[in-house]
Amino acid sequence: VLLWVGARNRRGKLVENTLDGEVRVRSYLEGRGLSSLETGVALMAARGATATETALALNMSPSSVAAYKSRGLKKLGVEGVDELRELLKKDAGLALTVGLR
Repeated sequence: VLLWVGARNRRGKLVENTLDGEVRVRSYLEGRGLSSLETGVALMAARGATATETALALNMSPSSVAAYKSRGLKKLGVEGVDELRELLKKDAGLALTVGLR
């Protein structure tokens, strides 16, 4: 799975596809009170990664992934990944895109 972050302008056109976009999303989430681990887990969840994929990527157990995800979503005031994606689109002006293998 190829994962990347792209910012979109007001008309929804993709305007960048760089690590700078991810830095901006991370900064936004951490500014909302998430720890760096909660942010990493939230980003991967928003991109559609499973708990197992996230656990492997972040070198932690799937149960730890579930705990960080739950705490992060609670801090953001969202109830699930779909609401997280909407929050990022609305508040951060960013869209997370998942590229298939």
